[in-house]
Amino acid sequence: MKHFNVLTMALVLVVGVWAVVEFRQWARRYAEHRLGGLWLFLVFYNALAVVTFLGAYGQSNLAPDQLAGFSFWYKFVEWPVATALVLAVHISLYVFIFRRRGRGLPPWLVPVAAVFAAAVLAWYFLALRIPVLTPPRPDNTFWLALVWPPGLLDMGCLGWLLARSRKDADPGRRKVEAAFAWLFLARYPLHLALSVWSPAAAPFLALTMTRLLGLYTNLAPLIWLKAWFLPWAGGLGKVLATRFDLPAIGRARGLSAREMEILGLMIDGKSYKEIERSLHISIHTVKSHVYSLYRKMDVTSRHQLIHRIGVYGGGSPSSPQP
Repeated sequence: MKHFNVLTMALVLVVGVWAVVEFRQWARRYAEHRLGGLWLFLVFYNALAVVTFLGAYGQSNLAPDQLAGFSFWYKFVEWPVATALVLAVHISLYVFIFRRRGRGLPPWLVPVAAVFAAAVLAWYFLALRIPVLTPPRPDNTFWLALVWPPGLLDMGCLGWLLARSRKDADPGRRKVEAAFAWLFLARYPLHLALSVWSPAAAPFLALTMTRLLGLYTNLAPLIWLKAWFLPWAGGLGKVLATRFDLPAIGRARGLSAREMEILGLMIDGKSYKEIERSLHISIHTVKSHVYSLYRKMDVTSRHQLIHRIGVYGGGSPSSPQP
């Protein structure tokens, strides 16, 4: 059991370090999308995993006289460090979620989180001096008190992101935001099961589930990045959008909101059938909008449309834009 614990933890950390490095490289390539909050989430999550593993492993494997030599660490240092890392994990996630909607953190969030963490720490240190304040199974109780209120706020923020994403005009962005919300919400059923279920009868199963949760948490950001974010952000439409003011082109050409949606999808190479499925309109309506779009942009094909935007910024060949 001890060897399994160490080996599986090593696996989680190796995957975690790889995820941190890999995500950081992609975040730098897409700096305009401000993915740094999710990268920090991975950094703090793996640092917290190391701290909690070392604490639990030391207390279960050190002899009493050896443990006494580390009593100051376990009583007065480990919990403040773990509390700070828990706070950092959740706040970095909140930063990322709100940035996805182009917003900063609500001004009340960080002070409330700090007061909450201080209250849990105060309870812990008071319990060391006043035994009557010590709850049953103190390590487990303090840990659940520390991680679950922020976890509930996580679910609230992810639910908010999911609800707001449904109002996006860009169907690709809708999928990106919804995928992120569901991938992270999927962590919580297992998280809840590990919190309410007593693992004493099946420690091997409980440890296996814990390590699987750790692996999933490290891999979920990369799964989201490569399966949803990169196909959306790396599309030709997003590349052109960084070079030209597509909304301004749309206004100058008199394009409707629906025609702007279809313009973005056509630039990204979507077929009429794919546009039909993305926008939930009939194929005849798609063709009608495309015909109107071509007429307003003074082109007759998709190739000419992309050339017009890419070379001339939507203007006429006689007046190219830089």
